[in-house]
Amino acid sequence: MSHRPRPAARVAASAGALAASVLLAACGYGGSSSSALRQWVSQNSFLSNERQVLADAHSLHLAVEKGSALQLRTVCGGLSSDAGTLYGTLPTPNHPLTDELGASMVDFFHAAESCAVAPSTGGRATTRALSDLRRGMTELASARRTLASFGIRSPEPPRG
Repeated sequence: MSHRPRPAARVAASAGALAASVLLAACGYGGSSSSALRQWVSQNSFLSNERQVLADAHSLHLAVEKGSALQLRTVCGGLSSDAGTLYGTLPTPNHPLTDELGASMVDFFHAAESCAVAPSTGGRATTRALSDLRRGMTELASARRTLASFGIRSPEPPRG
């Protein structure tokens, strides 16, 4: 029986699979990537936390369009808290998803920070908050596509 060295690609693939298994085990999630992600979503109440952040984003828009500065600041306090709850569930067993969710929550924090001190619904702080909010929603949409690729359906954002 001859001992031929394995091709480098096979060694790299084996090392990659081993690293992924170690990472999943370290996070406390077992099984396939899809299974580990489903466990993470379930154990961290991700979908209900995400639903609340989406509702806060919608409420922020409504406060800017139809509300007062006090309503805006109140909504922004809620967004900061709810984004913090979701951020606290990281990392996920999927590194790209962790990056997408982390980036979106940081943008939501920035939006909340800007509008929490807004003196009106039409000033620079509000404009900056809306810009950060849009960026966060774009990144969250990317995370939602990643989740969907694993068969996990996120709640639909509020309309109107």
